[in-house]
Amino acid sequence: MQNRMLMQIALTAVINISNILSGLSQETDTCKTKIFYLGTEYLSGHLVPNHSNFPESANSSSCALDIGWLNNSHGRSWASFYNYPFTGVTLSWSNL
Repeated sequence: MQNRMLMQIALTAVINISNILSGLSQETDTCKTKIFYLGTEYLSGHLVPNHSNFPESANSSSCALDIGWLNNSHGRSWASFYNYPFTGVTLSWSNL
């Protein structure tokens, strides 16, 4: 009985918090701020031969650095058309 009551209180609290946060997410002030992102990536792997004449290969790895921003300006018709995409530049290095 007590566990069920604690579970109901916890569920009610989670629902109330999510309702508050979803209400805050509807504010339009974010259109006036610049949102930038920076991402890094490291990949490593090996090519699997798929036939008998496949050339020899060693392990390969790659690194990438992503720099970009959110196009949330309402003055750009293309940004509105593409649902305000992130755009940016990726610098990458790979050895195959």
